Amino acid sequence: MELTSLSEELIYNRRYRMRKTQAMRQQLGLEPYQDASLHNDELDTPRTVSVGIEIEMTWQDVMPELARQWQDSDKRPRDFPSSSDEFKTFSADYNAQDIVLKPVLQHIIQPTIPRVGTDAYWEFSFLPTRDVEVTAAELSSLYEANILSEDHEYSLHLIVSDIPSNRDAFALMTFLELNGGTTPQRLMQAAHSKKGSWARKGIGGVRKRYGYELIGADTAYELRTLSATSFETTIQLLRTAQLCTELMNSPDDRDFRTWVDIRNRMERFLVENDLPLEAWKSPKTDIAVWQRYAALIGNSALSETV
Repeated sequence: MELTSLSEELIYNRRYRMRKTQAMRQQLGLEPYQDASLHNDELDTPRTVSVGIEIEMTWQDVMPELARQWQDSDKRPRDFPSSSDEFKTFSADYNAQDIVLKPVLQHIIQPTIPRVGTDAYWEFSFLPTRDVEVTAAELSSLYEANILSEDHEYSLHLIVSDIPSNRDAFALMTFLELNGGTTPQRLMQAAHSKKGSWARKGIGGVRKRYGYELIGADTAYELRTLSATSFETTIQLLRTAQLCTELMNSPDDRDFRTWVDIRNRMERFLVENDLPLEAWKSPKTDIAVWQRYAALIGNSALSETV
């Protein structure tokens, strides 16, 4: 049974999700994931904020050697007629690799990590969880099986429930971006992509999602400007996003003030760097703002200021 057809109760059941992941790992020829929560009932304290991620993998990500053959060309394979020698050569190389990888993705990975959309070669849509260790086990499996590579950057969308307002969502996204969550290349991707990349939906990289689109949440925010540059960095983004959102909703005034301080620092950072506080227009519409911000993200000394 695929996870997408399961009840909300089972989707948020850590032990069930972990068993599914262990079965997937066995099919991939990996050792069992080492997780104390499988055997420790004391770790059942529930978290309230759910997090989920989507990682997009293009054919260039999957087939780097084939991609290198085209990296200096001003044309893409799709620009050539299907009857041309260039397209036929590309298709033969593409199909030889595709026929090996697609069955693994469809029959081993997809029952545990669903696929959404068909814009890219493959998009992994990790189901939401309130326990980041569940996503860690699933994501680790993709890296260990060499389906994802530690030395490569992938487009990442992060979906977080219970963020109270647009203001909080933009502050959280800025905080994640400034702390290793994105790259200048990722921020500028929407300026050069024909399909608009992350800017196709939402404003300024943020998209509010509602109950009919979600599992186990009335509203959530999708943060679309992020990138997955490694397993550890991606999991740390999830943990940081979950913790910050819990602070936003904490009845403890000290915890809430901690988030307000973070939010104020993010807004002050933007103002000091002549960047608007309201939702930015897309890079194709207002490229100067994004170029200025991308330059700041590329500054190695940035972490000292945030």
